[in-house]
Amino acid sequence: MEATIKDSLNFENKNNNDNDIKAKICSKTDHSYCEIVNSGNAAIMVAMNAIKGPIIIPDQGAWHGFKQIAKFLNKEILTIKTDLGGIITQEKLDEFLEKNHYINNNGTSAIFLTSFAGYTAEQPMKKISNWSRKNDITLVEDASGGICDFEKKLANGKYSDIIIVSTSSPKVINVNDGGFITTNNKEIFKKSKLLLKVFKSNNITKKAIYTEIDFAENNLKKTIQATSYIKNNLDNIIHQKKRGN
Repeated sequence: MEATIKDSLNFENKNNNDNDIKAKICSKTDHSYCEIVNSGNAAIMVAMNAIKGPIIIPDQGAWHGFKQIAKFLNKEILTIKTDLGGIITQEKLDEFLEKNHYINNNGTSAIFLTSFAGYTAEQPMKKISNWSRKNDITLVEDASGGICDFEKKLANGKYSDIIIVSTSSPKVINVNDGGFITTNNKEIFKKSKLLLKVFKSNNITKKAIYTEIDFAENNLKKTIQATSYIKNNLDNIIHQKKRGN
């Protein structure tokens, strides 16, 4: 019993440094900066608060909290049309820009989307990223369902400017509480400094994330495999050949 307690205390001391936890998270998203918050919606609000221009939201297949939080923050909301199930195609991106050519007149805007559109199929993140950077639009990916993607197509900081993740239940990183946000742009956190204090997470959640993130890749892989099995054994399924969760 003594040895067990001693090992537990050593573990607590070893991982009590927030910087170690944040560094581990960043290693999974390929970003340089991280903040841990008390929920996924808190992470969305921190990101959205730092955006000066309009908030672009898919017309289907996205988290309903995007629109609710944008309204709460009194942000201009623009809707981008999508294909069946919420997939954002190059055609829809070009159509949106043609219609909203003024988009960055009042500050850089941002597009908020989820890794998987309506859980049915992954978004073409590389294509969306190229479009976003070409047009000076911040790409924010809610990667709660795609974190630690073994194919590196989702939750990849090389594509997404900001990655937000909920770690409540049921999620790929499943700790029943909390969330985090990562980015290479430190100004995002400076602009939302007050919100980060309000939405501060607790040490138990932080340590749980530190531990559970190691299982995220396998959790995601098993979820995708299960979804694929269901898709292949039912009729009239949309995006049957695409990865979903």
